[in-house]
Amino acid sequence: MATEKITLPLDVRKQRALLGWTILDPIFHQQCRVRVQPDWFATGPMQRVFRAVCSWWDTYKRLPTIDELKGWRDIAQYDSEDRATLHDLINGSIAETDNYKVDGLRDELGYWLGARIFREGSIKSEKAYNAGKFDEAFAIWNNKVRELNETKFVQDIAKSFSDPGAFLAKAERRYDDAITFGIKALDDAMMPPGMDSGPVGSSKSLLLGDTTIVLAPSNSGKTSFLITVARHNIMRGKDVLWFSHEGVDDDLQMKMMQSVIGVETTTLLDMYKTPEGMREIVAAMRLVDKHLTYIPYNNPGMTVEELVPVIERRQEEHRAKHGGKGYDLLVDDYPAKLKTVSAAGGRLEQRNADAIVYDYFVQLGLKHRFHVLAAIQTNREGSKSNRDDTRILTQEDVRESWDCCTMATNIITINRDAKAAARNRVAFHLSKSRSSRTGRTIVCKSDFASCVTHSDQLGATWYFGSQSLGDHIDTFIERFKGKEISQEAMAEAL
Repeated sequence: MATEKITLPLDVRKQRALLGWTILDPIFHQQCRVRVQPDWFATGPMQRVFRAVCSWWDTYKRLPTIDELKGWRDIAQYDSEDRATLHDLINGSIAETDNYKVDGLRDELGYWLGARIFREGSIKSEKAYNAGKFDEAFAIWNNKVRELNETKFVQDIAKSFSDPGAFLAKAERRYDDAITFGIKALDDAMMPPGMDSGPVGSSKSLLLGDTTIVLAPSNSGKTSFLITVARHNIMRGKDVLWFSHEGVDDDLQMKMMQSVIGVETTTLLDMYKTPEGMREIVAAMRLVDKHLTYIPYNNPGMTVEELVPVIERRQEEHRAKHGGKGYDLLVDDYPAKLKTVSAAGGRLEQRNADAIVYDYFVQLGLKHRFHVLAAIQTNREGSKSNRDDTRILTQEDVRESWDCCTMATNIITINRDAKAAARNRVAFHLSKSRSSRTGRTIVCKSDFASCVTHSDQLGATWYFGSQSLGDHIDTFIERFKGKEISQEAMAEAL
């Protein structure tokens, strides 16, 4: 490799365009000056112009104008004939940028540089490996991976504030594209002050790109809640990608079927035995298949690093099928079941490993602009408080993994003791939100037998605070259905 003559993998016209972009585009110039050697260009004049542009930047920390470059000392030092050649090359290179845009050249050059690094690393590490120098072989690959990451050509990702009108219009569209919790009372709680989530039946609040973590004690209905939120969005034509990591997949599919159709298990099993019932089931499942991708991901020792490529591939396949549109909602039940390779050999405490796992989901939401809905469990004290109905759970009740809560956009706790379960109700508490007022507790009528934890049809009421209202709440759901509990009623209950 050391004696190999290296030349750019581009024809002469593309090399001129590349040279032109290093004169016109400061970001591309900065990337090329540290990755491309002047003698990689096909001709001496190209090499001299590239050196001249880099020399100007070293002196003034900016790109030259065309006239400044032509008059620069590194160009002016040549005789008139050679100067004319270089001037013509500069003009021709600028003109060639109309034919070859910077993004295509960036990718082509990046792939070639990556392949070169891979080849060099393979040869050197194999030589060390064959000589029995395993530590050296591993170190070579580590260095090459780092070099590969540093060599990547990326577009400038800095955001401009030069067009605030366009930005605000985009922000407004983001609320238009939001998805729903499935009940207006909960959607209203998530909206910024002064904004309404929309009318009953079409309210929405979950912004694409955000992450909502549901904090729940064991056996409190977190899976049913996740299925219910997915169900409401499927029925509105939103596209959902759902992963489960525990529970039998047949049972979970049955729960989704029950939730969408709105019936108990025995009723569903009776329905499929009649032509009329089967037609209703088939019609409902046709809608589910259109808008839901369900993947039971269960493997011993499964890691988040193994799951991420599966999510990425599904997202790209969905975009390819739907004209560039990806999923609206990613549901994962639940990420804490996943490990991370970073924790192999006990190198990390559990809370640090959980933080890495949950951050993968946060970053996926930001990257792909779908909303992420995931669950996490409470600690022992939170589980006891829920069981005894002594208070409403808050984000402080999360088990060790506090960092998981800090990275989420929203945190909602599920509160359902034995009495609430018997009386078909559940309380959701908005413990954290980056865009709305926190502290609202929404108490909903539920139908867990049909795997519907909440809906506008079942009804709800709400109040601000984390106090448990005990037996009073059953009366309040009827008295204040669709409304906030009055201060007088709250004082009476407390």
